[in-house]
Amino acid sequence: MTKLHEEGVEAFQKIANELSKSDAGVNVGRNGDYDDLRHALAAGASNAELFDAATILRRDRPAELVPDIVQSLDRIARHEKLGGYRMGTVVTLTSALHRILIAIVRDSVSPAPSRTRAEQALAMLDRLEAHPRIRGDRPEEKDGGVRGPLRHARKWLEQGLEAGVFPEGGDDRELATPPDEPEIIESVSPHSDEPTAEDELGRRPFARALVERMEAVHKQGGADGFAVNLHAPWGAGKTSVLRMMEAIMTEPARELNGRWAIVHFNAWQHERRNPPWWPFLETIKDGIMSGARANHREEAAIWIWLRWTLWKVHADWLPYVVGVIIATGLIYLLWFTDFSDAIIQAAKEGAASGEPLDAGHPMVDVVNTWEPIFSNVLKLVTAVVTVVAGFIAAGRLWVFGSPDNAKFYADLSRDPLRRIRGLFDTIVKQSNRPVCVFIDDLDRCNADYVVGLLEGIQTCFRHRKVSYVVAADRTWVRASFEKHYASFVEPVSDPGQPLGYLFLEKIFQVSTTVPGMGLRRRRRYWSRLLGESAPVTDRDAATRPPELAETDEAPTGEERASVRNYDADVAIERARLKARFAGGMTRDAADSVLDEEDSDTRRAAVALELSTSAAADREIRHVLARFADFLPDNPRVMKRMINAYSMRQAIGILEDDELGVDTLARWTILEQRYPAVADLLTDRAGLVDVLIAAGPDDDEAAGLPAMLQDPTLRARVLAIIGKDEDDVLTADHVRSLTRGASG
Repeated sequence: MTKLHEEGVEAFQKIANELSKSDAGVNVGRNGDYDDLRHALAAGASNAELFDAATILRRDRPAELVPDIVQSLDRIARHEKLGGYRMGTVVTLTSALHRILIAIVRDSVSPAPSRTRAEQALAMLDRLEAHPRIRGDRPEEKDGGVRGPLRHARKWLEQGLEAGVFPEGGDDRELATPPDEPEIIESVSPHSDEPTAEDELGRRPFARALVERMEAVHKQGGADGFAVNLHAPWGAGKTSVLRMMEAIMTEPARELNGRWAIVHFNAWQHERRNPPWWPFLETIKDGIMSGARANHREEAAIWIWLRWTLWKVHADWLPYVVGVIIATGLIYLLWFTDFSDAIIQAAKEGAASGEPLDAGHPMVDVVNTWEPIFSNVLKLVTAVVTVVAGFIAAGRLWVFGSPDNAKFYADLSRDPLRRIRGLFDTIVKQSNRPVCVFIDDLDRCNADYVVGLLEGIQTCFRHRKVSYVVAADRTWVRASFEKHYASFVEPVSDPGQPLGYLFLEKIFQVSTTVPGMGLRRRRRYWSRLLGESAPVTDRDAATRPPELAETDEAPTGEERASVRNYDADVAIERARLKARFAGGMTRDAADSVLDEEDSDTRRAAVALELSTSAAADREIRHVLARFADFLPDNPRVMKRMINAYSMRQAIGILEDDELGVDTLARWTILEQRYPAVADLLTDRAGLVDVLIAAGPDDDEAAGLPAMLQDPTLRARVLAIIGKDEDDVLTADHVRSLTRGASG
């Protein structure tokens, strides 16, 4: 043992003896002398000094030294060789930080570090976890070495930040960068705003949960299939979720008949073609034909093509066929018979009286002069008319769905919609698989087009084998219906539920937002965009498998393997959960499982099992039954509430939200009963506190928008959010619940 080490041990033993005499528990040494500990945490300390200091810190948990511990670990994380310290020393120091954070966040030990320092600590933990030596230490063990205490420390930091434990202000100095660190270049590379090719936000499990719910409904065999509104503001990732769903629905591991036939319809690209259901039907035909050919069902593709061609002849070509037949008859008469000669001869033989003309009559010379010219011109005109008619007919045949043709067909047919539905049914039946139609960019189209397309789907294109996922901002769609039916808005709308929501309720069985970003993912995603060196960690790798998306680059073999490995890990974890909870998983069981181990793979497996569990479904009904006084006498709305609650619950688990079932139930009921109020609170969550303060009896509640000035509506909303209950819905709850829906 070196002299320096002996001195270090002696110094720290002295501190330990002093601290052990105190009765303050985790508060030991609050007013003590931490100079020696700070010295050991500073740059240049030996491994023995730092290890001994870490041991004392781990035992006594002094909150005052959190900034010093974070500084020390950050310096270690930035060094290529972990500062020369042994792995056991780094583990002990990280464990000390974890224990101190428990004391601060759970036990309210003070002084808590500032919010800025806590955020710096999170960045430091990311850097430490990504260090090659940390990643290489016992990689076969998920929480091996530093990774275990590091993950727990991160969890308590995130909880403290969410709960507001760490105050603003205080010591907000940046962590010092070691002198040998390269200078940070303040420039950021440009980024495309196209849908990403990677699931960087952990939304693949959500996409799978949505697919599994659609498949469950499909197996029930409902006559109208299933329709989902995936709503979020522009740029929130709706298209990326659609791409993930497509990859899941067409997985090679599925049985052939279990793979969905996918149809993509970009509404914005077809906005100028009216009526909208003509190009929509053509897109479905093309998608199902392509799917049939891809699965070596050429006979089905040929049958669809023949049926489609006959339909076009009937609906689009018939008037032009008649025109071509007439023109062809004229050509035959003028070119291949003596009909034109007969016309001219009749002119020669007499006038109206029928008497022959004299040889010297002036008309004889005129007729003889113009006879060949007239004959050729007549033949030329008929030929041109025939050719033009043929080209127009061919053009109409291939440019199917023009406004004139649609109007002609609608006027000609006694029941055009019945015939269109028949064609749609014929096409869908040729697919021996379920069909999913993804409709994107509808929230960029004008109101008449939005209404026309959705009404066309509702009246003509619902089928037990067809499901729809409409990725569109719900506010845009709702406003489109209200503009289109402006004269009905006032007499039909209810307080808190304007006319547009009534249409949405009729069309969609499920309306769900995309999951939002949790604190950790938001911070890491932002760091990546800024080009910072907070790289992908082991934990993130599980939630960020490369994914197919709207991009020109195909995924590499390595990326596909990453997706498969992640899905396989989740499937294995789900199998374990199924075996463990043979009667089905409940919310309490899910919470207990996550308390045992909170990995992203397990969290995804729990969310998926809970969303498909019959026991969880019964539990949802039981929870909602406690709020029966707030439920309407409307079976459709009640079913929608169960679907909405299930999806919200899955999103909450994936976002690592710790919201109670009653809180979730209150928000679900509010969102379904009074969607306009829910949208208002989504944009302005702070109104919840203003609403509670105003109460139901204040005739002119200051600070509330006009909608909530209505005392009757306000009283109903206050009852739903539980103004006088222990589980009252708060502004923080709303912010947490609506991460993905808020702009």
